[in-house]
Amino acid sequence: MCDTDLITIRIWGEEKFGRSDPWIIEGTEKRPYDHWLLCAPDLPWEPDPQRENPRDRDRLFGVYERTLRALGKPYTIIAGDRDHRWRKAIATVQPIG
Repeated sequence: MCDTDLITIRIWGEEKFGRSDPWIIEGTEKRPYDHWLLCAPDLPWEPDPQRENPRDRDRLFGVYERTLRALGKPYTIIAGDRDHRWRKAIATVQPIG
């Protein structure tokens, strides 16, 4: 499992600096992962030192989804309350692992 992969680094490079290094872009196309869990922005915002963009969550979610789709990566959207998210995530990854 991986929390922050090259797709995340690519997207944030493009968000913060308007570009991403070519080796990162290449890595997003070639590096194999079995599946991505894409968390919907439907829970209340909780600030912490690692989070930004509390008012831009829907747009960023769209960026992630479009990127995964364009790269042909398998993903599942995880949405709903915390219990539902937990159950759906476990159900999604159990057959993979």
